[in-house]
Amino acid sequence: MKFFVVAAAAVLTVCNAFVAENNCPGAAHTAGVNCTGGADQCCGKDTLFPQCVTNSSFACCVHYLAATQCNVTKGETCCGGGGPGASSYATCCPSDKPQCCSYSDFMSYSCCAKDATCCWDYKTLMTWCCDKGTTCGTGGQ
Repeated sequence: MKFFVVAAAAVLTVCNAFVAENNCPGAAHTAGVNCTGGADQCCGKDTLFPQCVTNSSFACCVHYLAATQCNVTKGETCCGGGGPGASSYATCCPSDKPQCCSYSDFMSYSCCAKDATCCWDYKTLMTWCCDKGTTCGTGGQ
């Protein structure tokens, strides 16, 4: 009985150490990273790119299984394309084009001006931006 208690305690210690070192796990039980808490926060838990946000100037950006960090002090906004699986990617739009134009699971994305129209084409699965007041052309709107 004494052996069982010692073995169980050892297993719990190893498991707790693993959890502490992998508190921001990757997708499908893959390796992750250890974020210490406080200003160090997990970004992209259960994605292909788990990471820690360590600077308050950055915000986590997740799109399906992808993650990145956007610089909010520079006005960047979260955007992404692809998915829902490993083909997904996360990216940041710049402050002068903060509107993310990403329709459903299209492989493309566009960063558009605030007053632009987000356009897409079902045949090519492409997205693009049109000036306010103009039509997109083929596809949808």
